Amino acid sequence: QPSIQIYPQQATETAGRSAQFRCDVSGAPPFQISWGRSDGRPLPQRYRLSNENSVLTISNLESGDSGYFICRGSNLYGTAQAQAQLTVTGAPEVTVRPEVMEVPEGERVVLECNARGNPTPTLSWNKYNDPIPVGAVESNGVLTIPQARLSDSGHYVCTGSNSVGTEQKRVELRISRPAIETVGPGGQVSQPNLLTATTGQTVQLRCVVSGEPVPTITWGKHGGALAQNHQVLNDVLRIVRVSSADRGMYVCTVDNMAGVSSASIMLEVECKILHFVKI
Repeated sequence: QPSIQIYPQQATETAGRSAQFRCDVSGAPPFQISWGRSDGRPLPQRYRLSNENSVLTISNLESGDSGYFICRGSNLYGTAQAQAQLTVTGAPEVTVRPEVMEVPEGERVVLECNARGNPTPTLSWNKYNDPIPVGAVESNGVLTIPQARLSDSGHYVCTGSNSVGTEQKRVELRISRPAIETVGPGGQVSQPNLLTATTGQTVQLRCVVSGEPVPTITWGKHGGALAQNHQVLNDVLRIVRVSSADRGMYVCTVDNMAGVSSASIMLEVECKILHFVKI
């Protein structure tokens, strides 16, 4: 029965480089030499055998190449085997989820970071050019902000580090503030949300809006469409030469990613009284 030795018995290399093992078989020739993995996986094409299969060369190392390799040698009298261990080290490969996150103010924020590498990378979070928000909790690559504030918007960086290297990935966090609106007529209001105009007048209704991101504004009339004498310019609805047909409820709707809100105002139209003088 032959005897076998592998050189080296342990090897550590960095991902992307090459590793080589030599299998020395002694005894009565001829010998048949073969290689395999202890986990039974087949050897990829980039694994090259030379010198009558006695030398195994692994090029372009990957983390999955780590493990035990077995050399088997046989002759007419039997078979023997020996094994060697390969450890492939690699710089961290960091992934974050999501890469862009939009959250309404007051909601919970969870940013996740994972990293592959050997040795196992350590993970840490920081905010670009700012400290991590007060009250934020970091654990196992997960950064949690219990109640987001508008000031928490910005870029957050996850760093993965090990003895081989460091990699960073960035997440953009956008905190939105719900739209807040009030409607005012830009004229005299006899009671809240009620405007009285006289036929022939021109009135303006203004929708005063704040929010983050800046909301979009839409004007409409309850139960019908805006007429030709209704002019919309940004936050203002202008009604030219008011008539009785313009009587009704007008609605301002504001919308951003934090939600949709609306406010309304009732327009009452009074007929102009004409006084005739008898001559």
